[in-house]
Amino acid sequence: QKAHQYFSMLQKQSSLTSGVKREANVIGNWVSMGPSSIRGTPIFGGFYDLPMSTSPGNAAFFVAGNIDGRRKAIGMGDNLFFDPSNWNFIVPKVIGTLSVQIYSSAEQGVRDILTFGGAFPRDAADARVVNEFRTCSGKVIDSPTQVGGWPALAAGTPYPDADNDGMDDRWEAAHGITDPKGDADGDGYTNLEEFLNELAGDQNTSGTFITRVGTGTGLIPAVNCGIPEA
Repeated sequence: QKAHQYFSMLQKQSSLTSGVKREANVIGNWVSMGPSSIRGTPIFGGFYDLPMSTSPGNAAFFVAGNIDGRRKAIGMGDNLFFDPSNWNFIVPKVIGTLSVQIYSSAEQGVRDILTFGGAFPRDAADARVVNEFRTCSGKVIDSPTQVGGWPALAAGTPYPDADNDGMDDRWEAAHGITDPKGDADGDGYTNLEEFLNELAGDQNTSGTFITRVGTGTGLIPAVNCGIPEA
């Protein structure tokens, strides 16, 4: 069983170089067995599949701060998160420049997701999934009827959008914006994205990004849900 599986392979038949080398910074991930996991078979947090690679052996991985059934604590060797047969591909330094600059420990990441993940207010289905993850009680199902079916959701009231551009007319008027594809503040987000980010609570009314990384609280599951790793 593999949580993260990597390959070195060409992206297109006509390409001679694209995708030949697989490189990744694997940082702060949380991998866990659960009620439906096969017992007696270890879950490898990371696995580089040489037989499935069109250019096998061309890989490098920086691994840090990950948690799974074998690397259960920060004091343990980071390489334990990877399949032992792939340890020769692990490198000691970050590869290139990290594209994600704001991140937390694996444990805190779980707290953040349990606290803030998903759409709010959470409906009954989302609340159930969060609780089942927190209590290690979730299982693989074949039908929603096995967990009570889909919840009944109120239709709600849509915001006014006379020009059908996806943005609330009142928000457009307040910001002096009419073009959803434009970028009024030049920050790389389109005006429509700015509106949706604000609607979701990911930025304030001034357009400033709101980060919740590291602010989640509450109990988290036991490492590997307390299941002994084979």
